Amino acid sequence: MKIRKLSVTFFSVILLFANQAKADLNLQESIRSAYENNSDLKAQNYSVEAAKSQKQKSYSGFLPNVSADVNSGNQKTKIDSGATLKGNANKRSVNLSQDLFNGGSTYFDIKRATSVLNKEQADKDNKEQQIILSVIQSYLDILRFEDLVKIEQENLQSQEQMLEHTKTKLAARDATKSELAKAKADYASAISTKIAAENNLTSAKNSFAKLTGIFPNETGKLKKINDENFYKKISELNSSQLFEIALQNNPEIKSAKHSRDSAKHQSSITKSSFSPTVKLTLSSAEEKNPLYYSNQQYHNNSAYLNLHIPIFNSGVEYANLSEANNILQREKYNLEAAQNRVKQQIVEYVSKVKNLYAQWESSKEQEFANEIYVSALKEEERLGTKSIIDLLRARQDLYTVKVNRTNLHYDKITAIFSLKSLIGSLTYASLNADNTLSSFDEKIKFEEDIKTDAPEDSKKDLENSKTKSEEKIAEKIENKSEIKPTEKNTSQTSKPDLSKPSSVKIDQEIKSEPINQKTVKPKKNFKLITPAS
Repeated sequence: MKIRKLSVTFFSVILLFANQAKADLNLQESIRSAYENNSDLKAQNYSVEAAKSQKQKSYSGFLPNVSADVNSGNQKTKIDSGATLKGNANKRSVNLSQDLFNGGSTYFDIKRATSVLNKEQADKDNKEQQIILSVIQSYLDILRFEDLVKIEQENLQSQEQMLEHTKTKLAARDATKSELAKAKADYASAISTKIAAENNLTSAKNSFAKLTGIFPNETGKLKKINDENFYKKISELNSSQLFEIALQNNPEIKSAKHSRDSAKHQSSITKSSFSPTVKLTLSSAEEKNPLYYSNQQYHNNSAYLNLHIPIFNSGVEYANLSEANNILQREKYNLEAAQNRVKQQIVEYVSKVKNLYAQWESSKEQEFANEIYVSALKEEERLGTKSIIDLLRARQDLYTVKVNRTNLHYDKITAIFSLKSLIGSLTYASLNADNTLSSFDEKIKFEEDIKTDAPEDSKKDLENSKTKSEEKIAEKIENKSEIKPTEKNTSQTSKPDLSKPSSVKIDQEIKSEPINQKTVKPKKNFKLITPAS
């Protein structure tokens, strides 16, 4: 009995850990893992710490130098007359020196060290954004190819069923050899594209594991990314406004600014070498039993004010100044180039994001229209008004539209995050509290009227695109009662549900019996359920 209880407990613990290990992984967790384990970012952190130490070192110019000396020894001096002087020397002294004026060298050195520290921090932010963007790209690639593998699998099943259907019709002399050859070619192409999508998915997972240290197969599903909130914010701004934000936050521009400031302060430090310097020196010394004052104690206090005026030092200062000025000019042009580069990229990505969103919206309407067309074309092919070639082409067009819509969806999300990195808001701190990374379920139900789903022009074009044969079929079926299937076909025919066009499996095998009236009858209003993009 105890053994049974222990076994149940043991397996419960195993299941608990297994469930935890298979928990869904979101983007924040992926970025956090890459952020904590990336070697390049850790190295940059130490560069920042070294710059902090350099800044602390620069403050030493404002502080005095204080030293204490203690000497103890024996002295013996011989004189030409033959006399010898001996004595013990015990000397103690305290010295203090302070630069009162050095041409502003210390002040500019502190400014330069501060600029170097800020530059290292900006370089760290830039490295951080590159890592985050790489993780996002890899994360989206996995989601992209997972969706494409599903589409390829559905397409493969569809082409396989169409091939069998074409063979059956050819045996009944209702199809031609050219139609069979076309079906075989489409089936072979479906196999090839499915294998390619699976290979791309494996490569994306390996890249993701290299960046984050997490292999997706060891976790649950990757959660989807909602990009609508950030797109609404971006759509309210123009390129000029985004560039103004980038001037303040873009790490590449910030790094170039601090490099220019550092070169400017270095030039000022070089100029200070031509300036006079003033230095104060204080000392206090005490000596017991000096050589010429036996058994006495000697005290000495001194204060010196030193003025140093440089006149000529072999021309080194002039060479250093020329070098510093040339470096300053170089950094100014580097800053200008960085600003122009970021501005151009912002303009390109703003246009790219808007175009991708417009194409994505159009592709959704196109997919919806193609699904209706394929569903109607099935019936026409059954009645003999359309050939199998027409149906195969329509299926291929629908498959192409689905692949295009999937790629557009992930391209627009990638472009959004690339634009976000350009304006400097793709930081680790901001991502943890950002609404743009909120996850949602893999399937989202849109329960709204079709009139609100598509523009009026698109709706009219879609209605006008219906062929006369579709109208005749609809009228014909409306006047008929429900027809029972024949004895040969014992299983009921799978009916395409036009009320759920995106969930219609167009790869179902085409049956020869008539379909139900409810299947083909067009509806004015219906609820649309689509998988999440």
